[in-house]
Amino acid sequence: MGCAYVGTYAERPTFRPTRNAGLREVRRVLLSGGRLIAMERRAEPGAQGHQSHGWTDEQATVFADRCRERGFSDVCLERATIGRRSTVSVVARAL
Repeated sequence: MGCAYVGTYAERPTFRPTRNAGLREVRRVLLSGGRLIAMERRAEPGAQGHQSHGWTDEQATVFADRCRERGFSDVCLERATIGRRSTVSVVARAL
């Protein structure tokens, strides 16, 4: 049985260097074959206030594309709904 190391990082959407640095760091610390799982609340496009917290499908797709650009493989989007709550996840594997 393997072990898991869990880390978090927050990115400010308007500060581009932070986005790239965060993914580089995650890639650096993952062993080959390790998985990145990024999960956010699913937000509707144009939502305001608290309802806008999370990722729209488009934002999740952009994040998945950035994962591919940073050397992750097997990148996929997963959506889940439990009751009234919906999430969107990006799952990727380190090469």
